[in-house]
Amino acid sequence: MNEFALEQFREHPDWHLVLQAYHAQELEQPIGEDSEVDVSELWGVRLPKVEGVASDQLSRIHGQLIAHGLLSFQMKDGRSGVQYRVSVLGKQALDSARQVPDVVLKPAA
Repeated sequence: MNEFALEQFREHPDWHLVLQAYHAQELEQPIGEDSEVDVSELWGVRLPKVEGVASDQLSRIHGQLIAHGLLSFQMKDGRSGVQYRVSVLGKQALDSARQVPDVVLKPAA
């Protein structure tokens, strides 16, 4: 795991809230039992708001999550706009936070 990205994640609890919201969005996508859809290929729309995060901070947080490799994005076509999903590194960061619950409680300096 990228230790610098994990340290940044630990220092910014709002990043955790945004990443967790995208992860929840991925888990909510309907997939039939007989579906051959690879869950790693699911993408979601940009979240316009995240509970606990100031709306005027969302763009900055998106940029930081993308820059640190925690959130991936793609432009599928001109109609769909930008789509997002939690990267492998982002999932590792979320798993790490679950294993050490206070990892996201460290206040930003």
